[in-house]
Amino acid sequence: MKLQLPNPDLDDRILSHQQLDELEEEAGERPKWDNKAQYMLTCVGFCVGLGNVWRFPYLCQSHGGGK
Repeated sequence: MKLQLPNPDLDDRILSHQQLDELEEEAGERPKWDNKAQYMLTCVGFCVGLGNVWRFPYLCQSHGGGK
């Protein structure tokens, strides 16, 4: 008895390791960061979000600043 998958053509669409290696070679070299600072600023930007960076000085000022 063979297991009937809900999507019978799934095996045809899953690539083998050899096919994945060929696709990777065709794609060429991946883009890289210019320097570590650029990478770190991008990570911080994703984590914090630009809206929060703009909002922080406003909140500090509205609550008395650095007094």
